[in-house]
Amino acid sequence: MKFKRVLISTVLVLGISTVLVALGAQEGAKDQKVESPKVLAVLFYADWCNSCKALEPNLNKVKRDFQGQSILFTRFDLTDDFTKDQSAQYAALLGLENYYQENAGKTGYMLLIDRQSKKVLGRITKQNSPEEIKAAFSNALAGKLAAG
Repeated sequence: MKFKRVLISTVLVLGISTVLVALGAQEGAKDQKVESPKVLAVLFYADWCNSCKALEPNLNKVKRDFQGQSILFTRFDLTDDFTKDQSAQYAALLGLENYYQENAGKTGYMLLIDRQSKKVLGRITKQNSPEEIKAAFSNALAGKLAAG
């Protein structure tokens, strides 16, 4: 009997604690300011793309360094007809339908695009080192066009 009361009390305390933690997390999320990104980093990707498989590890090494900065990392998936259709719609939503149409079918690279002007600020491929990728992201955020 005493064990039952202790168990019920423990469950109640854990339940209340969980609710309070969740409410605190929601409150913190409300305080976080959400802004539109300055730069769109769009990976032209497909599951079957060997260049994508070579590029992604270097991208993933660097992307987290830019957490909280005004850059949106996303992808247009050209793996199959369904993902192509979804990516075409997503491109239109982002105002990037021209880039999608010009580049659809080509994979294994990332375009860095100024969200407002829609200018390409840089292009990243599997040949770029993590240091070069980091510099390209920084330059794009500063509004600088890539050299070359």
